[in-house]
Amino acid sequence: MKNNCDAENAEAIVSTYATARYAQMWVWNIMTGPSYRFSKRLSIWSFNFLVGLGNQPVKTIAADVKTLGTNELVTWDVTEIKDLSMIRIYKNIFIGSAGLKYTFCFHSKWGVSASCDVFLK
Repeated sequence: MKNNCDAENAEAIVSTYATARYAQMWVWNIMTGPSYRFSKRLSIWSFNFLVGLGNQPVKTIAADVKTLGTNELVTWDVTEIKDLSMIRIYKNIFIGSAGLKYTFCFHSKWGVSASCDVFLK
């Protein structure tokens, strides 16, 4: 998209960006942070706070085009990319997470777990 804008108007300032519609949650992420675990009798509690980076495929892209010497700003928008196998556009994202996990142990090797994680991206 940027190359097309540059070819059409070489004096234009072009800024391309991904918009908010995503193809799926994310392809990969790397997170790190503190985790705390304590146990009491048959119960195990785990808490964690994680931050990291990820990479997410997007379905829509847009470009803001500003021509030098004018006050005109034009936005070009590709509304949706139907076939993601033909084109891959990715957005790097920041991810934050807080999580809680509870495990009830029946035996030293068996138990039932419940967890809840909240993500910020």
